[in-house]
Amino acid sequence: MIITNVEKDTDRAKSYSVFVDGEFSFKVREQELFKLGIYQGRELTYQELNLLKNQAQISLAKAKALSSIFFKLRTVHEVSEKLKKEFTSEVINGVIAFLVENGYLDDELYVEKFITEKKRLGELSGKAIRYELMGRGISPSIVDEKLNELEYDEKEYAKKLLEKHSGRTDNESVIKIREYLFRKGFSTSTIEQVLLELREGD
Repeated sequence: MIITNVEKDTDRAKSYSVFVDGEFSFKVREQELFKLGIYQGRELTYQELNLLKNQAQISLAKAKALSSIFFKLRTVHEVSEKLKKEFTSEVINGVIAFLVENGYLDDELYVEKFITEKKRLGELSGKAIRYELMGRGISPSIVDEKLNELEYDEKEYAKKLLEKHSGRTDNESVIKIREYLFRKGFSTSTIEQVLLELREGD
């Protein structure tokens, strides 16, 4: 087998398409061309071609993953899902391992920052936080552990949300407050405690 052509991609300024025996074989990042010894006219064995393909794919997947987390923290699950559109599970697993080992991905840190931000805003119950993070592929045990570590007090944030209301305790207002907090994910016990304190305050 021979590399018959190496063409710069029009849609990717820094990647090239590699053709073997006249047919497209794989894409490779510009900076990997020299490193991997990819050039027109090079003869390859079947094993060498597969090795080049794998190395080129890993490099592309790393670049894509790093680009996705450059401006925003992401979970392992989110990055894996993004890579699934283009790469094999073998390549993805290797890239994820690299990112985790080098501190680019850290689900526990992600959860800490997420909860800290929600504490600052005071806008979600622990249940809602748990549900949202699980939707991003975080293990429930990690979420529960960090909620305890960061002392996320549901009642405190339920009270903050009540500040948006007039503080009236007539039956109609209480029903609306109860429904509002329930939609935010607060437990029945937390809601009743907050309403009781509201009434006692009056």
